[in-house]
Amino acid sequence: MTRKHFMAAAGILAAGLATGCSAIAGDTSSDDPVRCEIVAENRGNMVQLSGLMHADTEMDGSYRFIVKSAGAGGNTNISQGSRFHAGPSGPTTLGMVMLSAGGAYDVTLDVEAGGERFSCEERLGGRI
Repeated sequence: MTRKHFMAAAGILAAGLATGCSAIAGDTSSDDPVRCEIVAENRGNMVQLSGLMHADTEMDGSYRFIVKSAGAGGNTNISQGSRFHAGPSGPTTLGMVMLSAGGAYDVTLDVEAGGERFSCEERLGGRI
């Protein structure tokens, strides 16, 4: 198995959150037949974090979507995971959370599909 890491500039993502725009992390323009991404969208005073899987062919797999935060109010550790089916008809959502827009978050989407492992990681907001 191989492990691929897709990273995007945290500054661009944080700037998108600060201005109320949608932000996408990961390499969605890649020619890879299987790829993941992390999407952050402002929803008022909340931020919605989603893990997406893109596949050019039908495939089954499993995933783990992990969000960690730390702040004055305490710590949060969210972990979601399950089996999934993805295909070329569009991205498949693998995990989603709504959190306070002012927080700092480390987000990881780990995917096993088609005999390979893929991982998207992103740090959003302030220092953790």
